Amino acid sequence: MRRYVAVAIIMACLVLAAAYLSGGGAPVEGRVALVVFEDYNPHEFETLRSTATEVTVIGAGNLTSGYDVRIEDVKPSDIRGYDAVIFTGGSGLYRRVKSGHVDRDLEMAAGIAESASRSGKIIGAICAAPAIPAMAGILRGQNATIYPGLEGVLSENGARYVKGDVVVSGRIVTASTPESAGKLRDTLRDMIRKL
Repeated sequence: MRRYVAVAIIMACLVLAAAYLSGGGAPVEGRVALVVFEDYNPHEFETLRSTATEVTVIGAGNLTSGYDVRIEDVKPSDIRGYDAVIFTGGSGLYRRVKSGHVDRDLEMAAGIAESASRSGKIIGAICAAPAIPAMAGILRGQNATIYPGLEGVLSENGARYVKGDVVVSGRIVTASTPESAGKLRDTLRDMIRKL
């Protein structure tokens, strides 16, 4: 009987360890602002939400729920309270970027990116979202990646497009596709740990 109990305990520990490792490990101690637009990519959102222990979701565009604060209610000085700002992608942001029309919400998101850069914060962006720091002018002269088909947005704003999953340029980290979300999260965690 004891042998079965011991085997059951070992199996339970292995299952818990596998679950822990498949989730990318524990969030790093820190404070992150996660900016999301309507029709965001749920995989990116869930993966990047696990970057840090304290995450504030900033809702932009036509997002009607699932956020902590609306983008128009965020002041540039608020960004100083975070270790990092992360911009997620998805079809809603992709449509906005692809249209070439810079709307009010994109301008506010670019303002957050600019404020984060001025404050020396870490910035992450995935999929179509690297367009936001590019529009803010903070990728000028820097290497960056973006979702395939949107490379022109980077070059139009002075950034150097690099084909790759994740590209680090100083304190700015860009990722190209939803499949890169785990690698982006892990890179951001490592950077936050070093603060």
